[in-house]
Amino acid sequence: MLSTLNTLHKQLPTRRIETLPYWQQAIISSIVSLRHAAGMETYRNNNFSKRAVQSLRPYIPYLVHQTLTSGVYILVNRDYRPIGLHWSNMVDYNKYPHLHLTAADVALIRPLYHLYQGPEDSVDGNFFMDGSSPCISKQHAEKLVNRLEKIIETLNPGVEIV
Repeated sequence: MLSTLNTLHKQLPTRRIETLPYWQQAIISSIVSLRHAAGMETYRNNNFSKRAVQSLRPYIPYLVHQTLTSGVYILVNRDYRPIGLHWSNMVDYNKYPHLHLTAADVALIRPLYHLYQGPEDSVDGNFFMDGSSPCISKQHAEKLVNRLEKIIETLNPGVEIV
């Protein structure tokens, strides 16, 4: 039995998080942070903290947005800034190539959107809406975390998010 488990373990594809594209690393970082801020961890005295979740606003993926370059997309936060970027003036999405997604990436994750936005042929899709914001409740945060985890798992079978 143990040898069977060892064989199965060796067959699983494994990738280190550091080898993933930066935008996927940013999603994983937001998953880990949201789990803690929303009280999803199992250790003692860890409760949902609206303030802690709100502090993550720049780092939580809100939607995939099309850039001015055809076939290039970017992951943005609720303020429509590249994920991780705090408030700023107008942003040129082309200056953040490390956060760019390809059309193939978008095609894979589009079924995992919470809601589509824009015209029918648009790629823009939200991971949450104002009424389902992770800031509202632990349940909303859990739904977003599950959605983001599915994105990472879809793109990288075998990657373990810890």
